[in-house]
Amino acid sequence: MTTTPTDAELIKASISGKISAFGKLIERYQNLVCSVAFSTTGDRALSEDVGQETFVAAWKQLPEIQEPALSSPWFCSSSLLRSG
Repeated sequence: MTTTPTDAELIKASISGKISAFGKLIERYQNLVCSVAFSTTGDRALSEDVGQETFVAAWKQLPEIQEPALSSPWFCSSSLLRSG
């Protein structure tokens, strides 16, 4: 039986260079991030662009995330900031 890694575990693995771990975070939050962006933009293509920008920013800021367990709110707020 395999267990699903927590966000904190995926962030820690991503920081240590495991790109596949960050890919799992993207898979986990892509729909949420794009939905949040769409709620502000009303444009699907633009919301996908915002999603991409959000994940690029996340990749750059991973070492600065102080509460990895709170990554869901971080992704949402980051998406809102970029879509406004």
